[in-house]
Amino acid sequence: TIDPPQDVPWEGIDETTTITVSAVTKLTNSFTHEEDFVLRVNPINDPPIIQGITEGEEKDTFVNVPLSFSFTLIDVDGEPVGVTVTSSNETLIPVDNIDIDGLDNQNTVSPDPVIGATLIMTITPEQNRNGFSTITITADDGISEDTVSFIVNVNISGCPIITNVDDLTVNRNDQDIPVFFSVTDEEGGILTIDTTSSNTGLLPDSGMSLSVVSPAGESLGADGTIFTEPNETFMFSLTMNPNTSAFGETTVTITAVDESQKSCPETFRLTVREVLPGDVNNDGTVNLTDAILALQVLSGLTPAGVTAKADVNGDLRIGLEEVVYIMQYVAELR
Repeated sequence: TIDPPQDVPWEGIDETTTITVSAVTKLTNSFTHEEDFVLRVNPINDPPIIQGITEGEEKDTFVNVPLSFSFTLIDVDGEPVGVTVTSSNETLIPVDNIDIDGLDNQNTVSPDPVIGATLIMTITPEQNRNGFSTITITADDGISEDTVSFIVNVNISGCPIITNVDDLTVNRNDQDIPVFFSVTDEEGGILTIDTTSSNTGLLPDSGMSLSVVSPAGESLGADGTIFTEPNETFMFSLTMNPNTSAFGETTVTITAVDESQKSCPETFRLTVREVLPGDVNNDGTVNLTDAILALQVLSGLTPAGVTAKADVNGDLRIGLEEVVYIMQYVAELR
């Protein structure tokens, strides 16, 4: 019985071999007869094999986001193999929108008989369309072929997620007020980050500036854009400078717009107090005069020029808590 080795590449290999059969006398251990014959092993065609893609598997991408992945084409004969693709939904994914890097101008490749050929497929859905399409790859060496089909889901992308920002209360004439927030986009790509104020008399849009806190070394473009990897989180710092002497409330809106023009804005309320906490006479400073006025109110007097807006606990009353606060402030304990 002769068993030639399996799937040996034939290029450069001799297809024939001479086999000698000898008859040996057992007692004398001497040759009594020899016979030679030539064994020819005729090559057969081995079909190409597509590896790296499972039949029926699903691959996901998002609207306006290309899908790219690699697969391997095996052909132990080392012969040129033609590769073709079809799409079941050419309205979503036309064949012309499927590119395979590694093929020649005739869409063929000659895989290495041992390691095969690695090909990269890039699928670009039609703009602003979603749905699914079955993509079929066929590898044909002219005698036999291999096919594999998979499904591409083009999903409507979710909007970039901005972490919740709590409402903030500050004092009149406070400057360089910081707020921190993060943005995560599941499909990645170019994001445009922007902020607006509903009350520009209090906080103009030009009074807000953004910077990247992390990842280190990243920065916003002049147009407020930044590139993110899928599910990568960026931490931002928003610095606010209300107009001098202005007070009141404004709603600040933070937007992160992705390449599909989707965004889920985050808002928070900024309150700029009219009166400093403890500034009982509203002269713009907190000092011992305010403590004396607060003590007079506590004793039942009604001194002129006292404003309840200087309260420190939100009850709109001047009392002992304000006296304690003022004394701590003057003593630089606050």
